[in-house]
Amino acid sequence: MSKVIHALLIGFAIVFLGFIVLSLTPVPPISEGNTLVETGKVVYVGEGGVKDVVLRLEGNKRVFYINRGLEKNSDITYWRKNLLNAQASFKYPKYWTPLDPSEKTKHICIVENAEGVFYDEGHY
Repeated sequence: MSKVIHALLIGFAIVFLGFIVLSLTPVPPISEGNTLVETGKVVYVGEGGVKDVVLRLEGNKRVFYINRGLEKNSDITYWRKNLLNAQASFKYPKYWTPLDPSEKTKHICIVENAEGVFYDEGHY
């Protein structure tokens, strides 16, 4: 095998390994310096993945989700009753993953509605 092909294979392996490491990195916790907030009218509340709550805001192209939100003492009816067609703020950490390079899907850590904090991943 030529040295060029050998070098290309090693380079590919390094890039592939880096991609795998970045893909498997967990969502970082919310902190003061890395929190993003999006606010609007909740127009969709559904279930996706494995017991995830999926949410959409009016006029927003992103899909937001709460990982395992339906395992935490509630069902989808509870979420719809409290959030559908209501104003809400979604707080999530600022991070990038190669699995979603255009950042169309965001993991929500905190949901606030008119009554205050409706869901807090760290304290729910």
